[in-house]
Amino acid sequence: MPLPNTPMTILVVDDDPGISRLIVRELQRDGHHAASVSSGEEAVSWMQDNVANLVLLDLKLPGLHGNDLIDTLDGFHDHLPFIIITGQGDERVAVEMMKRGALDYLVKDANFITMLPTVVQRALARIEEKARLVNAEQALARSNAELERRVTARTAELIQSNEALRESRLAALNLMEDAIAAREKTEQAQSALRESEARFRGFFENVGVGTVEVGPDGRFTRVNDRFCSITGYSREELVGGMSPRDLTHPEDSGIKLERVEQVLHGKLPSYETERRYLRKDGATIWVSGTATTLYHDDGTVRSIVGIAEDITSRKLTEQALIASEERLRLFITHAPAPVVMFDRDLRYLVVSDRWAKDFRLNLGDLTGRLHYEVFPDIPDHWKQIYQRCLSGATESCERDQFPRADGTLDWVKWECRPWHDARGGIGGIILFAEVINDRVRAEDEILKARRFAESTLEAIPASIVVLDAHGRIISANQSWTAFALENGGAVNAGGVGTNYLEVCDSAARSGLEESARFAAGIREVMSGAAPRFSMEYACHSSTQQRWFVGYVTPFTGNGPHSVVIAHVDVSERKRAEQVIRRLNDELEKRVEERTQQLQHTNTELKKQVAARKQLEKEILHISEHEKQSIGQDLHDDLGQQLAGIWLLSDLLKSSLIKQKSPEVESADKITSLLKDALALTRSLARGLHPVAVQAGGLVAALDELSARTSQMFRIDCRCKCPPSIEMDNTTSTHLYRIAQESVTNAVKHGLAREIEIELSTNPIRTVLSVRDKGKGKGITELDPKRQGMGLRIMKYRADMIGGILDIQRHQTGLGTTVVCTIPTP
Repeated sequence: MPLPNTPMTILVVDDDPGISRLIVRELQRDGHHAASVSSGEEAVSWMQDNVANLVLLDLKLPGLHGNDLIDTLDGFHDHLPFIIITGQGDERVAVEMMKRGALDYLVKDANFITMLPTVVQRALARIEEKARLVNAEQALARSNAELERRVTARTAELIQSNEALRESRLAALNLMEDAIAAREKTEQAQSALRESEARFRGFFENVGVGTVEVGPDGRFTRVNDRFCSITGYSREELVGGMSPRDLTHPEDSGIKLERVEQVLHGKLPSYETERRYLRKDGATIWVSGTATTLYHDDGTVRSIVGIAEDITSRKLTEQALIASEERLRLFITHAPAPVVMFDRDLRYLVVSDRWAKDFRLNLGDLTGRLHYEVFPDIPDHWKQIYQRCLSGATESCERDQFPRADGTLDWVKWECRPWHDARGGIGGIILFAEVINDRVRAEDEILKARRFAESTLEAIPASIVVLDAHGRIISANQSWTAFALENGGAVNAGGVGTNYLEVCDSAARSGLEESARFAAGIREVMSGAAPRFSMEYACHSSTQQRWFVGYVTPFTGNGPHSVVIAHVDVSERKRAEQVIRRLNDELEKRVEERTQQLQHTNTELKKQVAARKQLEKEILHISEHEKQSIGQDLHDDLGQQLAGIWLLSDLLKSSLIKQKSPEVESADKITSLLKDALALTRSLARGLHPVAVQAGGLVAALDELSARTSQMFRIDCRCKCPPSIEMDNTTSTHLYRIAQESVTNAVKHGLAREIEIELSTNPIRTVLSVRDKGKGKGITELDPKRQGMGLRIMKYRADMIGGILDIQRHQTGLGTTVVCTIPTP
């Protein structure tokens, strides 16, 4: 049996090299020593020089067949543990192999490698458990044999001592009877009596057992040295008034002392007893005693002569045996596992509490009941196993089916072995049977999850390995193995067992800087200095150029300092990048040429835009100048003429009134029309030439615009402005024109009945807003394709003074707000 925590050695016998490599890799990843051979002859040769704890055996082998190989390997190792590997998936083959001693079997299907670690681990656990049980049984057998030997030897000694004691006792009694009889019969035999007494005294004192004489009063009258040695009291103490009652243990008083009283009164001629004495030093000893009554001629009791022997050792041995049997019974009864002990007729001797619980038994005490009566649904092949174990075999199964009479199916792990009695014969069998339904379901779920994980890992196109803390490869996927076989000198080369860090260091000494960098990155991740590492490197072959990206990440599933290394082939991406880089270079060249052309065109365009802006500015200036000229002409020329005509008309109306002419009404109408025309002319003149902008500033001009709008259009137009604001004439003029155009649009398109003009300013910005509450189409609802010159000029004016024009429709759908925001001058 291997030491705890030492790797198991497993031999793989399979003629498929690919399957063998996969199995060996999986076993080594689980921390086992694994070797593989491809035929039965190679397996025999390997076993001549090596020892395996477990064999994974393919039945279909060239040459020496799997069945024959099992017989041959048993010659090297009695009952060599093995697991059958078969591609047939035939349950009959599996059952046949299990009968031959196979621990388990594996079918070569899609889930073969996924199931392998679980099956192997379960088999190794069985081997270890079986070895521990065998060692424990051997130790127990040795202990029982030694105890049996000691008991037998001690029993023989006691028997011999008892025989000698019996002979000595009979002889002593005979001598005492002869001596007393001789002394009482005749005075002539005084000398002979003294001689007899001397012989009796010599025997009494020198016999190898304790001898005593007790008087009719129950006190010691004579004791020998051996009895003093047994009790620890001196002769003077014993014959100085002590009695057997003073030596007897309090718990052993009772009936035994009553028998002593009966002997003292002549009711019993003799008696034998075993009882406990308390020595003078307080120790408890066991004493075997025999007493005989001596009588006077008249039939009265003269004394009692007794023999006492120290049997403490024998009693302790018997008690130890009884305690051992009781401990065994308690151990089995309260064991946390379902265990029973049968006699040869398969009747229950000892039953653990767990047995009744696991097998759902509510039958009370099973002791003495027949096993087949308790379980009438026991399969026949289990009955055959019981008989083989009663013949000396030991059999077990990790996972067996137990169909119950109620139609349910239990999964059971069991082991059956014989137990031996004191004479070495088989006294019955011990059966361990554990219901493992939950474990079977959990193992099936784990197996499914492992299959999924293994399939996923093998499906990954990247080359992946796991390194231990020393840099050795302990696991690799198929992609890595294939690449390693095809590229012996590459950075990501080497199979399971290879020290990958040494491979990188060797390549670095050959001049490959990438190997040195990658090895340094691995060591940083192993030491915890870096959480992860990645590096791109070239690995060209003689036929093609290739590039890879290596990733190093910690692997917590294999202890500290283990890492996972993945190499991803990025050759296609690198080639695509080269094509893209070439295309980018060409595109950059074309863009540079085009940029130069665009820069030249842009320079010309900027010149044209600047000239156009200057032209627009001049046109706007000319337009404003013309408006001012027209407004001034309307005010100074047409307005004066209309004022003169209005005065003449008014004088004519006064004259006609004095003359009571019928044309007074016509003259009054002409005067009223001339007055309205004069007001309209002055309003148009102010609109075209806002004198207030030049004379009183923007605030006065906006107040005048508000008042004129209210008067002309009969609407409520309010102006909310600060008392004064410092602003240059150009900015004031543009803001005034924007407000004027906004008011006109509100009246013309929005059918507004209320208009609010507001001017506000702070150190950062100045805001002009014209808000109307119109019912018609606002300026925001005009067709963008049909926007007039007024809106474009408003936006242009805002741009000319560095402002932003924003036109918003009210959320209620009634009215529009025109906002012009400029930096505060």
